Amino acid sequence: FGSVTSASATLTVTAPSLAPVPAPPGNVGFQFATTTGRRYIVERKFALTDPVWTPVQTNNGTGSPLTFTRPTAASASSFFRVRAE
Repeated sequence: FGSVTSASATLTVTAPSLAPVPAPPGNVGFQFATTTGRRYIVERKFALTDPVWTPVQTNNGTGSPLTFTRPTAASASSFFRVRAE
């Protein structure tokens, strides 16, 4: 079998950045950039102390920004994140 040493490589990981977008009253909205061929999962928690994030929407990247809007519960807070695969 043996071994082979390859040239050094640089890996850059960039997390999606969320930007707020106007949404109707009682809704939350944000936008994020995408890359073609990647999957983006929007996840939510009602409290940061909740043990798991819950997926609420999955989209395939198109190379263009994607916009997410969702009604908010009247008395509940929500925290969102976007995970790229």
